[in-house]
Amino acid sequence: ANADVVPSEAALLARLHWWTVEYGLVGELDDYRIFGAGLLSSLGESRHCLDDARVKKLPLTVDAVAYPYDITAEQPQLFVTRSCKHLSQVLEEFAASMAFRRGGAESLRKAIAAESVCTAELDSGVQVSGQFVEALTDAVGNAIYYRTDGPTQLAFRGRELYGHGTDSHAAGFGSPVGMLKDFSRCLSDYTVDELKAHAIVEGEVVTLEYLSGITVRGRLRGIVRQEHRNLLLSFEECTVTALDGRVLFDPAWGTFDLAVGAAVTSVFGGTADRDRYRLYKPLPATQTQRPDVDEALMNLYRKIDALPPGTVDPAAAAAIEAGLDLYPGEWLLRVELLRRSEDCELPAPLAERVRAELGELGEDPALAEVVEVALAA
Repeated sequence: ANADVVPSEAALLARLHWWTVEYGLVGELDDYRIFGAGLLSSLGESRHCLDDARVKKLPLTVDAVAYPYDITAEQPQLFVTRSCKHLSQVLEEFAASMAFRRGGAESLRKAIAAESVCTAELDSGVQVSGQFVEALTDAVGNAIYYRTDGPTQLAFRGRELYGHGTDSHAAGFGSPVGMLKDFSRCLSDYTVDELKAHAIVEGEVVTLEYLSGITVRGRLRGIVRQEHRNLLLSFEECTVTALDGRVLFDPAWGTFDLAVGAAVTSVFGGTADRDRYRLYKPLPATQTQRPDVDEALMNLYRKIDALPPGTVDPAAAAAIEAGLDLYPGEWLLRVELLRRSEDCELPAPLAERVRAELGELGEDPALAEVVEVALAA
């Protein structure tokens, strides 16, 4: 991998998942247990990881995201979490750094770097879903304008706003964000009468001046309101200019829809209304493939598991002997018999047979390690 490439949030989250859910240890650095599913499912690595000279043990912190992993190789280090509560704290610490929690220009830049469809949510509740390609900031790093390219959806609380799906914004979308001059709170919170007091009236030419220096001037065609909030202002004959004179929207481009919001509060992957803006085709209806089960073998396992403590009676021993004859290659069956022999007294010939057959099966390189562990247990 290229060391100069900054890993995405998804890549960092995958690392945290790997070092905890898949390959995590729990306890203390000198007294730990395996809890990661990947370790538990790999007999070889579960044994090797217990060798502290071979595999370094580190206390789990959010710094675990700085350690890449190779799924084809034995892991050189593992992380130990003290408890489930400690693990939750580390996960929460990482979550607090993510774009969906932080918002702002930094999160918009992450969306741009993703080169995929993401959603930016404003403090008004408006959600803009599309492929972000630009984010302008002021001198102190506050987001003041953003732009998408290609199909874009405008939504509110996860529901697409009527008339503002990808058909209406097929080529992209752009809007300033921030506080307006002489406004004490976000424009979304103003009542219709308060808007009139600021000369924001439908059918009239309206000028909106942002603290960032961006100016919107055009004829207000309509206001989209939901839950007593102003969400979108639609303009005709509208010009949007930045402080440096750059034209962000030209009247010749048609109707300008302004997404009302003083700040970008969250950015996350995917779309706001996934039913109306689908990124993937729905999965076809499928039927679960169920494996064929050897009921006779399963019944034999159940008989072994149900053996009562004490000496195994001759009839049960004979049934087990017959089962071993039917399944000469079933190594796990023999391992289960050895496990049950800790509580049940198997006839000596049967116990000797099980160990001998396991030894023979262990000559197969594919089974050597599991048989070795079983015999050593």
